[in-house]
Amino acid sequence: GTKGFDERNWYVEGFLDYNFDSKKVVSEIQVGKRIWGNLNAIVEGRHNGFLEEDNQFSVGFGLEFLLK
Repeated sequence: GTKGFDERNWYVEGFLDYNFDSKKVVSEIQVGKRIWGNLNAIVEGRHNGFLEEDNQFSVGFGLEFLLK
């Protein structure tokens, strides 16, 4: 997708999916900062309601290169 950067080259994206059959949620929030050209540093938090209760939340760090 297209990143909606602000004037300081930050963006925030995310999603929330609700499963009506199981009544469970999967969601993610991602914060990114353009660090050079098409290269972004990202941090994301995730919740997966389908996993066991003590393992539903996680955090990821990484680099993202956008092809144009």
